Amino acid sequence: MNEQPQSNDYTGVSGVGRMREALDDLIAGHMQEGVHYGRVPGIPKPFLQQPGAEVICLCFGWTPHYTVTAEAGNDGHRIYEASCELRDRAGRVVCQGVGACSTHEGQYQRGTPGDHYNTCKKIARKRAQVDAAKAATASSDRWSQDEDYVRGANKSSRSAPDSSRKATPKPPPQPAAGAKATPAPKPKPADTPGRLVGTFTIAEAKLAQEGQGQKGHWKRYEIIAESGDLFDTFSESLYNVAQQYLEAGTPVLIEYTVNKFGNRIDSIVAAPPAEAPPAPQVAGSAHDYSNDQVTMKCKIKSVEAKRARKPDGKVGMVYAVETSQGRYGTWDEKMAANIKNAGGRGVMVTLYWRDDPKGKLVTHFEEVPF
Repeated sequence: MNEQPQSNDYTGVSGVGRMREALDDLIAGHMQEGVHYGRVPGIPKPFLQQPGAEVICLCFGWTPHYTVTAEAGNDGHRIYEASCELRDRAGRVVCQGVGACSTHEGQYQRGTPGDHYNTCKKIARKRAQVDAAKAATASSDRWSQDEDYVRGANKSSRSAPDSSRKATPKPPPQPAAGAKATPAPKPKPADTPGRLVGTFTIAEAKLAQEGQGQKGHWKRYEIIAESGDLFDTFSESLYNVAQQYLEAGTPVLIEYTVNKFGNRIDSIVAAPPAEAPPAPQVAGSAHDYSNDQVTMKCKIKSVEAKRARKPDGKVGMVYAVETSQGRYGTWDEKMAANIKNAGGRGVMVTLYWRDDPKGKLVTHFEEVPF
């Protein structure tokens, strides 16, 4: 990355040029997709996340100063409005951003409004800082709308009916004479998975409910992402893992199942690096990691080397990776050694893989830290 210009005057044509050049260098050299900014399918421009706004402020020597007000309603709901002033090292105000968050928003409808006051306050501050960073660098042409907006817009577009992509529902079975008819299930888009995976930064993890049932005492925990996405789990161990990632500020990969109650967490692991390492290539084509499939929390049983013919026609060593969730393979000797090492230490891993004529070919893996 080029050094920051000595002059902090970014006015005029030359000043704007210096700022945009510094921002280009910052994005290219010190900002990672999935951490500092993100993307949503169908929207061409990325959206700026809070960690990215913080890096921008650090680069240009700006310090955020917040003012947050709350407007309370008679029903217990609140609207938090935040302003964020960015000040330079001399204390001068460079720019101001605004943001708001309400407990009326859809993701905060579980529990009571009071359960979400702290989260909404943080989200309002985050939105204000992102707005200020974009305005101060005149970079709205580089970013899409606020991440919460674009995520919501994408969810709406995915949930909109599309007759060309619907699975053809089977006719419901006819009820027996005198029996009460059961309504036919509503068809869902053919490409809607039952289990989803996404990258998030945790904003809050808390105990939401507890009670006594037939199987004894139970507790339900809620995990709220900075994006506003709400998840829950009855697993205390998953809650403890979420707390550790929250304290560390580590982006996470959450695997979850959507049911009638909401987003039920299946597993939480650290998010993989934004840039995956080189992987074996199919002859004549580049590998697209966005199409990789993910198998989470595997226990490695064995890694064995065998001779086989590679996609380029040459004979070489392929490494068969036997796990608790099936068999995988890789042509990468170093990756195979690292996976074997993780298995020898009893560490579980998350595998990223793609279908190959010879089976499931591993392109990348991550150790599960907890």
